[in-house]
Order: sequence, then structure tokens, then C-alpha cells
Amino acid sequence: MCIEYKILLVGSKYVGKTTFVSSLSTCEFSDNYIPSGCNPVVETYRWYSTNKGNPCIKIVQLSDETKIQKCINNTDCVIIMFDNTLYSLFRTKNWYSLIRRYIENKIPIILVRNKTDLRTDLSMSEINHFVETNQLKYYEISVKNNDQERVFIKIMNSL
Repeated sequence: MCIEYKILLVGSKYVGKTTFVSSLSTCEFSDNYIPSGCNPVVETYRWYSTNKGNPCIKIVQLSDETKIQKCINNTDCVIIMFDNTLYSLFRTKNWYSLIRRYIENKIPIILVRNKTDLRTDLSMSEINHFVETNQLKYYEISVKNNDQERVFIKIMNSL
């Protein structure tokens, strides 16, 4: 028997949510994928052992802010994913405000910056200020470089 967790993975379109989730099961990056679009996508995985045992993880991907109220019930953790663009960081701040309206402080919100293999004009001081002000856990990954598994295990161990 496994412990069940529901993780809500949100972020703007094209930040890498679908690739992040699909690569967790395949352990490899693919250039060919079908973007999840605006409809919630639910994936369930049996994960290997963590410090909490063998969890069954339900990951709900969402890029449409208007559907968050329907998807957020019984969530154990929220991951806000953004990429190396200023627009994506700006949208992340909106996602955070929206999520805080619906969940209690005891549910962790984790900020994940994807596509760290690409050049960026983002200011680390702006990111650090946002992370510190809101007391968030923050991770940087490149799904293309297969960093997601290491970070996902850290996230699961923190729940």
C-alpha cells in the first residue's frame, strides 16, 4: 500500500510543466510532446522509496488560472514553475497570490525555475527577494539536463 499525495503543478504555458511530469516517468528529456494547454491534466505515479515510504503521487498540471478553484481541493503541495523569461516571473507572482487565496499556510508552495540551461535576463536578486518575502522553497532545474528527479525527491521528502 502506498501513501497518496496530490501535487498541483501550475505555471504559464510553455514553462516546461508537461515535460517535467513526463520525464519523471521516463527519466529522459523529449523535444516531442503535446502541451497540456488550459485544461487540467492529471497524472498518477507510483514513486520509488522516499523517507515517507512509497508514495502514490497524483500530479495535476494547470496553466489556466480560472480553473484553480476546481483543482486545488485536497492538495498536499503546490509547485509553481517558471522559466527564464521576465514575463514568466511576473506571472509566477500572480499565481502565488491566487493560490494563497485558496490554501492554508500549512500547505507548502515550492517555486521551481526550469530551463536553467538557457541564457536568462532574470535578476537573481528579484527572485531571491520574492522567495525570502514569501518564505518559499526554491529550486532551479533543467529538465533537458535531467535535474527534475533530484528536486522532486527533495520535494517529496519535505512533505
